[in-house]
Amino acid sequence: MLKSLGIATTIGLVFGFVLVWWVAPDKSSGSVFLVILSVIICAAVGIIFERIFSGKQIDR
Repeated sequence: MLKSLGIATTIGLVFGFVLVWWVAPDKSSGSVFLVILSVIICAAVGIIFERIFSGKQIDR
């Protein structure tokens, strides 16, 4: 799980930098917000995809 979380976080970080370059916010707080938001979203999507495609049964 940590390997896929690291990969998803790296993708989110790269995506965040591209997003900052594309949006070009006026303040540095906007840049930080975009990068952190993209990292969180990509990490969450990575966890969801891992649960879906891993084939493991989730205990409830």
